[in-house]
Amino acid sequence: MFLDVRSRVAIAMGAMVAMCILTGALSWHYSAVASNHASAAGSAAERAQWVSELSHQVTAFMGEASDLAFGASGGVSEEFSSEYGDLVGADSDISRMLAHPADGMDPANLERVANGWDTIRLETLVWVNAEADSGGSPARLKLMEDGQLRASVSSNVTTPASVANVTGVELRRLVRAHSEGLVDGVLRDMGTAAVKERDAATALAEDARRLATTVLLVLMLATLIVSVAASLWLLRTIVGPLNDAKHTAERVAAGEYGAQFTRHSADEVGVLVGAIEQMRDSVVSRIGIMQEMAGAVLVTIDGVQEAAAAGDLANVREGTAALGVLADEMLRG
Repeated sequence: MFLDVRSRVAIAMGAMVAMCILTGALSWHYSAVASNHASAAGSAAERAQWVSELSHQVTAFMGEASDLAFGASGGVSEEFSSEYGDLVGADSDISRMLAHPADGMDPANLERVANGWDTIRLETLVWVNAEADSGGSPARLKLMEDGQLRASVSSNVTTPASVANVTGVELRRLVRAHSEGLVDGVLRDMGTAAVKERDAATALAEDARRLATTVLLVLMLATLIVSVAASLWLLRTIVGPLNDAKHTAERVAAGEYGAQFTRHSADEVGVLVGAIEQMRDSVVSRIGIMQEMAGAVLVTIDGVQEAAAAGDLANVREGTAALGVLADEMLRG
């Protein structure tokens, strides 16, 4: 297939540009994939942290409830003791966390946690108030209109049906069992799933980064190979023929009129070589004509000289006229 110089240069440049674009596009793609996996890993890590913190807060709440129940059963009379404040604080932290869960949490799991916490919280309030009642303490836990706990001399907590007939140690054990079921059951499963998701996403992100690096290196090498191949192609099809034409023209300029030009193609370079070759042939032809005319001049001069020596003026005039004609033809080329 015939390709002119412009087409070859366009193909070579297009191939190199295409490789650069491909390298950039694939590098961006795999970097984006790695970034997405890293983002997923970060989100999973936040969920795992949220579950861990919530488990810690529920455990802390039960610890504070145990201390408060023990104190209340002994007859603690301070309406606003430190134990009440600590319990209220833990309860507020748990409520805040449930109101603002980590992004990407499974709604079904959040509902299970919220329902489990509501049950544990209510049973704990009943348990603490029952211990305070049995110990003769005037302090009670009361639910306010905003849903927060407060220490009070009265309580509006309604005993749920699940613990209506349970008292004393059995009530404490039941509350403990429910809290452990939430922490060691639902929350642990959620935390384990989040950690596995985090680890999997982290591994995928690392794989994507390694793949991006490998692809980048391979494409950079391929781009280098394409660039070298394109350059060699242009050198062979354009620069090489031009150099051959240059060297042949130098030989002609040095007087080697028989030097032959080599035509490598029919493109612009071939046309240029053909034009130089025609110019060489024209110059050689004109040099031959000039040599013939110079020979004729010399012969005519010899005739004129002989006629002048013999005193033949007619031949001298005729030879002189012939020299004028030759000179005029030589001037006209």
